[in-house]
Amino acid sequence: MSTDDPLAATTITYETHQRRAIEPDGTTHAARYAGDRQHFTTACAVDPVPTVERLEHNELSDTEFWPITCPGCKDAVAVVITCPLCKTPGAEEFGLPIPNTDDSADCARCIACGNTWGLDPGANAACTECGGSGNTGRGTIYDPRCTCQE
Repeated sequence: MSTDDPLAATTITYETHQRRAIEPDGTTHAARYAGDRQHFTTACAVDPVPTVERLEHNELSDTEFWPITCPGCKDAVAVVITCPLCKTPGAEEFGLPIPNTDDSADCARCIACGNTWGLDPGANAACTECGGSGNTGRGTIYDPRCTCQE
């Protein structure tokens, strides 16, 4: 993906889309367009699709998103981290304290091989090559950065 691609920074996903399907009991589903602006789909594929609503621009900032409460939609949009070493999906996230600060670094731990690595804010945590570290498991001098950051 090229950095001068105007759509690169505005990819619409179920998680970031500002439309949500709301059931009468208040359950909020992740919804997005399904081809055109009149048809929607939900991440959990509930049928029929409940009423779809959109938040007004003044209700949320550009970095806030309408929370999803449906357990099925939450599972469907969850990021699955794959170990860059053994390629096993399902690594768990944890915070590692940064010495001499009150902050922590986002890290991941493989449940199969025990490999741990730091998650790079610029990398895609769902990338099956680097697992969100930004570096591939190959670790060669000719391949220092993962292509998910391009």
